[in-house]
Amino acid sequence: MGTGMSELGDVFNAMKKDKQERRAKRMKRVHSCLEDFDGKCTKRGFRLVVKNHGHHWIVKTTEATFEWFPSSGKLVINQQWEKVRRAYSTDDVWRIIEHFKKGEAS
Repeated sequence: MGTGMSELGDVFNAMKKDKQERRAKRMKRVHSCLEDFDGKCTKRGFRLVVKNHGHHWIVKTTEATFEWFPSSGKLVINQQWEKVRRAYSTDDVWRIIEHFKKGEAS
């Protein structure tokens, strides 16, 4: 019976390690996009603020504030925490911003 608990612990540890590795890869990929993303923000008249060593990105537009947490893939618009969206890349963030702006325009 002790073997089963050990195997369960091994599975849990493997899942935890896999999650940590996915987050680390995502953060590395996101940091490599920072300069391009900031340029896009500037070009569109948006303001980008990056906090907590890159774990919290804030994009401010005239219509809204978008808070993105790349390590978890969560994005929140105007601090509506009950409506968390998923954005795992800067492309996902842009899609959400553009979708929001189209909704605001109509």
